[in-house]
Amino acid sequence: MNARVSILLAALLMLVHALSYLDAGPVDDDFICYRYARHLVNGDGLVFNPGEVFEGYTTPAWTLLMALLIRLGFDPVVHSHTIGILGAVVAVVAVGQAWRTRYPSAKWAPPAWILAASPAMAFHANAGLGTTLLAACLALFWMAWEQSNARGKAPCCAAAWLAVAIFVRQECVLFLLPFAWQECRAGRVRTTIMASLCGVGWTAFRLVTYERLLPITYGVKKLPVIDDLGYGISYLWDATLLCGFGVFVVLAWMPVRRTAKHRAAPLAGIAAGLTLHTTYVVWVGGDFVPWARFFVPTLPLAVGLGCLAYHHWRRLAVMAGSGVMLALQWPSMISLANPSAEGRVHRFQDQIVAEQHWAKIGTWMKEVAPQGTRVATSPIGVIGWTSELEVIDILGLTHDGALGVDPDLEGVGMKGHHRSATAYVLERMPEWVMLGNAWNDANGQLAVNPWEVELVLHPTFQSSYRQVRISIPDVEPFDLFVRKDSPAPPNAGTTWTER
Repeated sequence: MNARVSILLAALLMLVHALSYLDAGPVDDDFICYRYARHLVNGDGLVFNPGEVFEGYTTPAWTLLMALLIRLGFDPVVHSHTIGILGAVVAVVAVGQAWRTRYPSAKWAPPAWILAASPAMAFHANAGLGTTLLAACLALFWMAWEQSNARGKAPCCAAAWLAVAIFVRQECVLFLLPFAWQECRAGRVRTTIMASLCGVGWTAFRLVTYERLLPITYGVKKLPVIDDLGYGISYLWDATLLCGFGVFVVLAWMPVRRTAKHRAAPLAGIAAGLTLHTTYVVWVGGDFVPWARFFVPTLPLAVGLGCLAYHHWRRLAVMAGSGVMLALQWPSMISLANPSAEGRVHRFQDQIVAEQHWAKIGTWMKEVAPQGTRVATSPIGVIGWTSELEVIDILGLTHDGALGVDPDLEGVGMKGHHRSATAYVLERMPEWVMLGNAWNDANGQLAVNPWEVELVLHPTFQSSYRQVRISIPDVEPFDLFVRKDSPAPPNAGTTWTER
């Protein structure tokens, strides 16, 4: 088989694989980006609530891309799938081309096929948040660097792709460090400047607009070092069981030592960046979004270097190694009966019981809420996007109400949810408060989230709000807390029972 044909077939596999997860996304956090984008298009600025200037998103390029879609009249909920799936396909092609550049006589491209078989890549192509867009940028960065190195030219295209990657997520500056080191050693400063432009420009914008060096979410989610490391190590272990990520990282430096010095610069730079990025993810404690979201952007690089590690072996070993790496994708392909498992079927169930559930509630809120109604809740993405009301984040990721609050390390086990803005919410006194993600327990009673317990038990909350149950079409009855001096929500087509 011709390597070019092999890459195209792998890209087709990635396309079909990603399309098979079409109804499993986007996740709630992606709707936060849509809301920021809509407010930008409407002239309110990059804000979650008009008049409140806080950077509650961590993917500026993705958010601005969603704003462009809205400005052009496209639905970002639909076309984030388009961009995400395209990003996954491009990542497969780019990693295949990087392999083909290094081995022009190769008849197939193992890393392209392994990446195309990854359920984590296929799922996150639909989950949003620019995850596979970033994977594509980093894969193109590696491909362009390999091609420039093979031609003996300055890696200007590689620098441009790295600049875009940093614009998508600023953690990619960790790839800039080894890239700059290699380029400065070669006497090329221009490429380093090119790669830095987007990061420097956005940092300046952030300082002027938000008056902070980092997005507010970084401060809210940060825990004591020992706790974050515990979460991070567990996160890396889970990613290794899911898609073999840790194995690939361990193998990453092997091809650097086996490669001639004049051809090793891209491999050394990518391996160093991958190591730094992996260390960073462990340091911050990973993420709560399923299926290794923080590692998926670097998965093409990890798979590519992992394949290079055994390329010098005999053909049988190469085939066996590829089979093992493909087998590492299996845990996320199967549907497990265990409700806590993370098999393929659970990605679709999560979408139904979470995002689709909240979308119906948010649409109802938009239809019946009096003008000026404020809603406090934890799943702020879908509710904020569909309701178009002022939404107060109980977790404090879109305002400064949770900064400086001591994390609840004993009562909360979900990374990124250890702080809550109880005092801030009570100070704002929203007309409606939706707790427990609008879910009920097995007995049909409201299941309050652990980080919301402090708010529920607060005397001010108990004396100021009444709990009511609401039923709307196609939604399981849920509880809403209504401020006592606010009118009861209209009951057109809705059954209300004061509890």
